[in-house]
Amino acid sequence: MRVKPVLAPVMIAALSLTVPGGGATALPGNYARAHPGECAKADIKDGEWRMMCMTAAWCAQHIDDYWKLRFACDPFVAKADRKLPAMALSQGGLAAARDLSDAETRSECRPGVEYDWDQRCSLIAFKTPQGGADDSLLPPGMKTAKLAMRADIVMGPFPVTVVRIGIGGGEAQMTASWTRNGTGARMSDSIKLNAAEIDRLLAALNKSDFWRLPQKTSHQGAADGEAAAVEIAVSGRHRHVQDFIGDSDAVELSILVNALSEIIRTHWKDVPGG
Repeated sequence: MRVKPVLAPVMIAALSLTVPGGGATALPGNYARAHPGECAKADIKDGEWRMMCMTAAWCAQHIDDYWKLRFACDPFVAKADRKLPAMALSQGGLAAARDLSDAETRSECRPGVEYDWDQRCSLIAFKTPQGGADDSLLPPGMKTAKLAMRADIVMGPFPVTVVRIGIGGGEAQMTASWTRNGTGARMSDSIKLNAAEIDRLLAALNKSDFWRLPQKTSHQGAADGEAAAVEIAVSGRHRHVQDFIGDSDAVELSILVNALSEIIRTHWKDVPGG
């Protein structure tokens, strides 16, 4: 059962954008860089207006200038545990790895159990739109892979978008399941990822420091903003991480989910979280 998160009341960024049909999509880019003139005029104590204009570089200098900025700048503050082992993945490295077993391609979050927001499995949509339990990390019909990934993305009040990716055996597949424009019919579609898309995804995964991230939510979120739970399995490693997602300057899980959203937008135009 997916429990909708209670989002932090502090507005930290423009994280969602209404689109035709009543749906929503993740907002690419960074508001401050897109509106430099407006943000240059924003007073540091001007509440939500100033907090629309955050960048990683600005926050590095000003996070302690005013108490609200500690909340507003939080998406740009790294929370990874540097004591945990890191991992860098590449297409070549995955090609040389063994195939995952069936058990390794299954979610660590088991169907039939209720989870609170503070627990690490709370965002997983355990049931399919048809009502059957589905804990697979791989796209339907894909039996095994070198890497299995599942991302459950929540945009504000809209139903969860579920993305599954399998990389291995000379191919990469991605399946998305979403509610069209956030309010329409439930859709599902599958594609093959090309080499450039795989490279982009793996680069974002490496940059996100995924394997050392806190499994529970660790960054501040915006009211009706974006949150995600991502679960990845490779040979010898399996991890599930959930967090609120910020803009293109945000760190850690935001890097991976924003890269995934770019790929989604390339192939589908009406996906909440794309």
